[in-house]
Formats: sequence, structure tokens, C-alpha cells
Amino acid sequence: MFRRGSDRREDLPSEKQARYTLLAFLANYNEICYNPIMIIKLLPLIFIFFTACHHEIDSTLPKIENKRLLFIGEYHDNYAHHLNQKQHIQALHEQGKKIAIGLEMFQRPFQRVLDDYIAGRIDEKTMLEKSEYFSRWGYDYKLYRPIMIYAKKNHIPLIALNLDKEITKKISKYGLSSLSKIEKKSIPKSLDFSDKAYKKRLLEVFNNPEHLQAMPKKYRPNPEYFYQAQILWDETMANTTAKYLKSHPDTTMIVLAGNGHLEYFVGIPNRVKRRIDVATSVILQDSEKADGKADIFLFPKHIMIEGTPKLGVNLAPKSLKVTSIVKGSLAEKLGVKEADTILALSDSAVKTLADLRLALYLYQSLKHTSLTVKRAGKRVILK
Repeated sequence: MFRRGSDRREDLPSEKQARYTLLAFLANYNEICYNPIMIIKLLPLIFIFFTACHHEIDSTLPKIENKRLLFIGEYHDNYAHHLNQKQHIQALHEQGKKIAIGLEMFQRPFQRVLDDYIAGRIDEKTMLEKSEYFSRWGYDYKLYRPIMIYAKKNHIPLIALNLDKEITKKISKYGLSSLSKIEKKSIPKSLDFSDKAYKKRLLEVFNNPEHLQAMPKKYRPNPEYFYQAQILWDETMANTTAKYLKSHPDTTMIVLAGNGHLEYFVGIPNRVKRRIDVATSVILQDSEKADGKADIFLFPKHIMIEGTPKLGVNLAPKSLKVTSIVKGSLAEKLGVKEADTILALSDSAVKTLADLRLALYLYQSLKHTSLTVKRAGKRVILK
């Protein structure tokens, strides 16, 4: 279902796949892939989602307006979920509340980059480069852009919640005990592994046949290490959230994270509560209703959105060397050949897959662009 090193993804993930960012933990498998997150998260040119409705905001606002902490869940690749998130952010901001937005998609070492972006010291392109967005988070940035633009326009703090990818990768490969003393200083001191029901749900996701089929057997990580990495992910986001709430007692925080981190309150919410007890609500989107699973459930409607353009090539691990070309793609029309190495998109030189993804995002349309490749030792410009 998924192609290693591809700049495209053949299908949208299933509900279980979208629930957790599973392959972010698969360190062994990642070693043979240029970008570990790219495997399941890249989106096709057109994708069908759901759109937010104003009546949903009107109905939920009275239930959340007096909360200090609001979790709004998502399927990461569902544009309407992000529109719903933005509308709730906007509604609370327009009430005059002082708010901050916690983001699963950014990792804590890049907090200053987000601060500089909100303050206007750097532009969007620089923010994406310096936060290493395209190598650390695989979903199309266009999905999140309305939230980011609104936050910048209104000077709303963006808080990077997530654990460093390097630590997550090490835990998923070797386990928590493998961390050095320095690495242990960067993770929360308090870790709770006691919830057996949560562990069972996580391992059901891990053992999903579609996931297992996507990985050669020898590259599958230890399930216990996967579980440890997931808990560290949750605990880090909870710890970062709690610290911000404690240091900003007049601020309401809105945390945007995958549904799986919020269901039944056990991923992030109860781990925040262990550190600071504040009035909290959890909103899930397109999640089957169940007692005790969330405070509010939203089920928005369909919409179509154009994603970031794709070239339609599969690339060798850790390089921009083309291994195959998708039929009918732009790459085929331009005359890209197997074994070509991509050097530039129009006037933007690219050295890594992250560079290429950023260039594709910035160009938006590839109708009048060119591609420079290295072919048999020579530079060739394709138009």
C-alpha cells in the first residue's frame, strides 16, 4: 500500500492508521527510508474531506467557553477537522480570551522558531525550514496553514508540544533504558505506564495487519518499545501543556492532537491532570461515540481541497535518485528517467527530500516549472 522513499502516497490511511502517528516510531524500518514519516502521511493532489459548520461552533461554544484547557482531536489528513479547530480558536479569541495553541506537529526544540514566526521576525518559508517541518512531520502543511496564519495575524502563541524525533526513534528501537543521562534530562520525570486498557488499544493499532504488511518482518520494532515511545510522546505533550498553564495562569490553552491521544482522556488529558487540575474539555471529530470517550463529538461534512503538488516519482532511501516514475505524472511528462537525481525545482536547489517538499509547497502549481536533474554525470534541465 505504501512505497518506500516515495514522494506520493497511494491511498488515504484508514481510521486506525490516522489515529496514531505509528510509523514515527518504527526506527528500524526508518533506516531504509529517507523520511520515516513520509511513508504513510503524504497526501495525493486531491483529497476529499469534511468541512466545518457554523452551527457546530454555536452549539459547542457554551460548553467550552469557561474551560482553561480544550483538546480538539483530529485525523491529521482531514482538512475539515483543521477548519473546525480554527473556528473554535477564532470563536474563543473573539470572546476576548487570552489563548495559546498547543501543536502536536512541532517538536519542543523548535519553540523559538514558532515564537519568531508569531512575532514577525521570520516568514513562513523560514519557519518551515528552521522547524524542519518537512522532515519531522509528514502531513501536507496546507492542512494546517489556516490555523498558522490566523495565529500569526492575531499574535496567538504557538506551543511546540512534541518530543524530539531523535529520542522517539531511539526508544522505539532500543527501549527507554537505552537513553543516555543527557537524553533522560529532556524527558518528563513522571511517566505512567499503568493503564492496561490504553496499552491494549495501542498494541491493537501496532498489530494492525495493514501496518505489518507495510513493513518487512526484520524491520518491525519491539511492541513494548513502541508502547514506551507512545507513552513518552503523550507524557511529553502533557508535561509541556501543564508547564505552560502553570506559567500563564491567565491563559486558555487549546491543544490540537490526533484523536488517539485524547480518546477516553488517557493519552494526554489525564496526564495533564496529574500535573495540574484545570477545567478541561475534550472534543473528538469523526470518532465513534462511546461513554467516557470525550465531552463533545463532531461529525462535519464533505469538502474537496487541492493539496501540495506531487512530481510522481519514487526515490531511493536517503537520496533524490529516482527509482521509478508514476504513470501519467508530471515527472513522466517532463521526461524524468530512472536513475536521474533531482537537483533543482525551477530556481530552487534541492539537496534533501525535505528541500524538495518545501519547494513543491512554495510553488503550489507546477504548470510552468522546470526540473534540473543529474543524468549520466551531466546536468539536464527538463521543461
